[in-house]
Amino acid sequence: MDSIAAVNETRQDEVLRWSCFAIGVGALAAGMYGINSHWSQPGWIGCFFVGTLLLVIAVFAPRITSLSLRAGPDGVSADVAMKVGIEMAKELRNDGIMSLVESYAFIHHQLSDDRFRDAKVVLQDALVDKVSSTAFKRKPNASAVKHLLRSGSAAERVLALGFLKGDPALRTVELLVPSILEPQSGNEQYHAMWLAKEAWPQMNEADRKRIVKAVEDRPYNDADTDRGVLAAQILAMEGS
Repeated sequence: MDSIAAVNETRQDEVLRWSCFAIGVGALAAGMYGINSHWSQPGWIGCFFVGTLLLVIAVFAPRITSLSLRAGPDGVSADVAMKVGIEMAKELRNDGIMSLVESYAFIHHQLSDDRFRDAKVVLQDALVDKVSSTAFKRKPNASAVKHLLRSGSAAERVLALGFLKGDPALRTVELLVPSILEPQSGNEQYHAMWLAKEAWPQMNEADRKRIVKAVEDRPYNDADTDRGVLAAQILAMEGS
C-alpha cells in the first residue's frame, strides 16, 4: 500500500510540474503577444514574471523547500529556497564547523561569570574570525548560510556570520536583518551590526533604510555598550 501511495504521489508531482511548465510557457507567450499588441507595461511584465516563476517551479520542484512572494515599491519579487542550501549546510557541519561550535558553546558556558566577560568576548570573536579564514571544502553560498542562521543553535548562528565576514558578497540585508532583529544572543546581534556597518558603502538606499529600521527596532537596545556604540555609528551614517 505504501508503494502504491508513493507511486501515486510521484505521478501527482509529475502532473503538477508539467502543468506548471505548460502554463509558464503560455504566460511567456502571452507576454510576447502583449508587447506586440502594445499592452500596458504592467500587463506583459506580469505575464513574464508569472511565466518565469512557473518554469522555475517546473524545473526545480524536487529541490524547492519554500517559495514566497513579496510585494514592494519596486514591484513583486520571489524568494525560492532550495535543498542545495540545506545540503551544503549539512556539509559545512561535517567539514569542521561543529568543532568550532562546540568550542564556542564551551567558552560561553564556562566563562559565563561577569568577571570573565572580556576574556569570553575575545575568545568567541576569535572563533568567528577562524570561520571567516578557514578553507572549507566548498565555499558556502547565501542559501547555506541562511539555513544555518534560521535553524542553527545560538553558537552556530554567531559562527555562521563568520562566513559573511570572510566573503563580502554574502553581506546582504536578507541575511543581516534577522540577526539584528531576532538574534539568539547579543553576540549574534553585535556581529550582524558590525557586518552591516562594513557593508554600508555597498548598500543601496532601500537596503540602508532596512538596516536602520532594524537597528532602531532591535532587542537588547540598551543592554550592551559595544552594541550601543555600533548602533549609534550606523544611525549616524544614515544622515552622512
